[in-house]
Amino acid sequence: MTTQHRPKYIVWVGIVFILSVLAALAFAEMRTSWLQSQVFSRATQNVSWSVESGKSPNVIFPGDGPYDKRLGYSRIPALVQFLESQGFRVTHQAQVSPQFTKLHGYGVFPLFNEKDQAGLTVYDYKQNLIYDSQFPARIWPSFEDVPPIVVSTLLYVENRDLLNEDRPEQNPAVEWQRLGQALVGLATDRVVGGEKRPSGGSTLATQIEKYRHSNDGRTATPADKLQQMMSASLRTYLHGPVTLEWQEQLVLTYLNSVPLASIAGYGEVFGIPDGLNAWFGTDFVHADTVLRAASGQSPVTADELFEQGRIYRQIVSLMLAHRRPTELLTTATAPLEDKTDAYLRILERDGIISPALAHAATIARTPIHVRYMPETLDFSRQKLVSALRTHTLQATNVDTLYELDRLDASVDTTVDMDVQLAVENMLEGLSNKSEISDIGVDRFGKGDASEVIYSFTLYERKGAENLLRVQADTLDEPLNINEHIKIDLGSTAKLRTLASYLDLVETMFGLYRSMSVKERDAIVLDPIDSLRRWGLDWLNRNPDGDLRQMLDASMERRFSASPNESFFTGGGLHRFENFSAKDNGQNPTIQEAFKKSINLPFIRVIREVIRFHMFDMPGSDRTILMDSDHPARREYLARFADFEGTVFLGQFWFKYQGLDQKTAFRKFLRSKKWTPKTIIAAYRVVFPDHDIYTVNSIVNEVYGPVAFSTEQKIFDEVDPERWPSWNDRAYLAGCHPLELWLLKELGENPELTLQTAVDSSPDLRQEIYSWLFKTSRKQAQDTRIRIMLEQDAFAQLHTQWKRLGYPFDRLVASYATALGSSADRPDALADLMGIVINGGLKLPKTRVSSIHFAPNTPYDTVMKRDPPAPERVLAAETASTLRDALLSVVDSGTARRINRNPSREWAIGGKTGTGDHKRYTFGPRGEKLTSVAISRSATFVFFIEDRFFGTMTAFVEGENTDEFTFTSSLPVTVVGHMLPLLDPLIEAPTLIQTPDQPVP
Repeated sequence: MTTQHRPKYIVWVGIVFILSVLAALAFAEMRTSWLQSQVFSRATQNVSWSVESGKSPNVIFPGDGPYDKRLGYSRIPALVQFLESQGFRVTHQAQVSPQFTKLHGYGVFPLFNEKDQAGLTVYDYKQNLIYDSQFPARIWPSFEDVPPIVVSTLLYVENRDLLNEDRPEQNPAVEWQRLGQALVGLATDRVVGGEKRPSGGSTLATQIEKYRHSNDGRTATPADKLQQMMSASLRTYLHGPVTLEWQEQLVLTYLNSVPLASIAGYGEVFGIPDGLNAWFGTDFVHADTVLRAASGQSPVTADELFEQGRIYRQIVSLMLAHRRPTELLTTATAPLEDKTDAYLRILERDGIISPALAHAATIARTPIHVRYMPETLDFSRQKLVSALRTHTLQATNVDTLYELDRLDASVDTTVDMDVQLAVENMLEGLSNKSEISDIGVDRFGKGDASEVIYSFTLYERKGAENLLRVQADTLDEPLNINEHIKIDLGSTAKLRTLASYLDLVETMFGLYRSMSVKERDAIVLDPIDSLRRWGLDWLNRNPDGDLRQMLDASMERRFSASPNESFFTGGGLHRFENFSAKDNGQNPTIQEAFKKSINLPFIRVIREVIRFHMFDMPGSDRTILMDSDHPARREYLARFADFEGTVFLGQFWFKYQGLDQKTAFRKFLRSKKWTPKTIIAAYRVVFPDHDIYTVNSIVNEVYGPVAFSTEQKIFDEVDPERWPSWNDRAYLAGCHPLELWLLKELGENPELTLQTAVDSSPDLRQEIYSWLFKTSRKQAQDTRIRIMLEQDAFAQLHTQWKRLGYPFDRLVASYATALGSSADRPDALADLMGIVINGGLKLPKTRVSSIHFAPNTPYDTVMKRDPPAPERVLAAETASTLRDALLSVVDSGTARRINRNPSREWAIGGKTGTGDHKRYTFGPRGEKLTSVAISRSATFVFFIEDRFFGTMTAFVEGENTDEFTFTSSLPVTVVGHMLPLLDPLIEAPTLIQTPDQPVP
């Protein structure tokens, strides 16, 4: 070689050497990942987070990856915002390090050790676990718990380079040979335009990143793949350059969390353990035991080998299904079976499994379909949990319980689970009639004790909140008796009526106390406004009296218990009865009537309350019934015409609902007796275009041959054109004008709805009642005006009741409301009892005290309830008067049975009530023919000392209701025997705080 060529030679040798070194280094790096381990471990060295007090200034939340959405991480900002509007505040939240923020800014998924299993947990106030909804429901807890045969099979199918002890620093996010094959396949596909989908280059690490954090769990672009690989690589080296332990964790995570489609009634299926149960009905514990035996070398019987093959085949099928799980597990199971068979042959060929196991797995081929069976729930035992979950759902504004259960969150409640379970056990025991007899109930009846439903609620006043401690019922349905059912709770309505009565006494004291006697005497009163008359008179006679004295005096007023009076209420005359005939001749004070729960005095009390409201509404005038020329009379009469006309129209619409005009008219003809003139008059209004011949046709069709035929004279005489007034037309036809109008409308509008009918007839309703507006009809007018005044008064009473916790949107406008006809709910009655023992303050009810989102993650957020200021709804004096009345009921009234246990000298007050719903049939003159009980309830609403209050209800419904004769003594006695169970709560010391906020 000449000297002049030597430099070029040296240069090429140098280049080759450098390339060789670089190639050797690259090859070594691909085998060992040493350089990556150094770079990535340093990049993640300062990635950290910590939970600090208050809201975090730099917390970072993830995107909308499936994992982040399911566990609620991506929706925490919205959850926080809504909870803050519900009275919660952030007390602690995660703060992340600058390096955490920096890497997230580069597009890296948030780096931390993610959870394979998470879900909603609910605790009582002593941190006893009440509910745990972990998803997936079944997992392998650690890598060591996974049967070796499962690990080896997964690595063979998905990621063969993992768990190589000779490469402790390996980056499991990249498998170079597989990645190269994928890139070549992708390039070929782009250049040649092949239709075959190129094989994937994803390792277990990048697959986990994909199905957890990429949008929709998919790789849509090369940038998505790069993001997955970078995130997986950095996550690998979070704990240093050696990755063997992390590789084991990747295997475990994949097995526990791989998505395996969804099943109706169950939802999304994740992980091999849950997949075995959901898609094959295989018990996971059994499967784990069998697979461990299959991993060993011990000899097995033929049956044992077949079972190993059956379960191993299921494992392989689930591993192969993950790329297209919805298709392969639901609609294309045959290709999955074929693919499983092919892989079993390969696994045998390459020595992953024995020929015997491969053969057993091949012949164990069974069709793949949903084997999941929903659990049979004991709803009575789950009732409290359901209520707490529902309240959490409402507080968080999460859409469904399904979503709520999958949030990575823990909820602290105010419930005492130890007492709760004791109460549940006691109530369940009452399904045995001998248990009822043992506790001393002497009136129960012949009915089956197991048909009676019991419901119990207990709250504790603590600080500025009412805390739910116990809520139980024995109804084996999802419905919650305490909060969801509208039932007649009988004489407990007397408590609401008494509260309204005393509230009006308080109102009168505030209105008239500062007036002089002369000013009070100048107030114009309607003769029937007796409560206001009494109040003004008492103030005149007691110029120095205070509110409590006036309230006490109002409790000493006497009201007759006589049933020998008819009461005009609810638009008609009604008579009421006492529960016991021995009360009929009494004239008790309100205090006595309340203590003994006598009906008729409270009918007269609510009459006074309603009459007070009748003349105390905005725009009302006490002279409206006395002055026939009063300008407001016409307005009330117009309202009555619209109201009653709407009622009648509704009755007629339901009568003919779903019928065409001709069918409806035939039904109309069969509903009464006719004369030739009336039937022709009705027919001509409804069918104005028909001639004289069609009248006979329809009459003969309905009645058969008749004794008369239509005369032209009558036909002309009842021509609707001659009688434009609907009242005249209806008079000629002998029916109600609105019924006639509705039948005619059905011809013009076959799809007529009730609302359309009401909207189309306001002027007609006024026309029909035109007779009522004549000045000669004052007595009839007064009756109608009283009806409207009473309705308005009941609306005012409803406002009063709503302020005190009444749960429904209207009251029955009848004095029977004082006896329970407007129904109630146990939990709402407990609200009223809480107001009483809280001195007239309405405190918020608390069931959920705090919610902890994403514990032990960089999204960790703790929110605690910050109760609003109490609301003053009754004067303290009024509440104290009610409390004394309730104490007397237990001391010597209808609830005295509870005091038969002298071992506990607690101050207990309450009110009892028995409701009996019956269905009646009536004769032609309106006489009652039969009555059948359709439900029966007995309730005791109570307080214990000044901290605890609640309700106990016994309820039965159905065709056997008549067999039961229990009264409110049943719930009273049950509560008396339950008191020892409540000892841990009631005897526990507590600090009763005065609310910090000023109370209006």
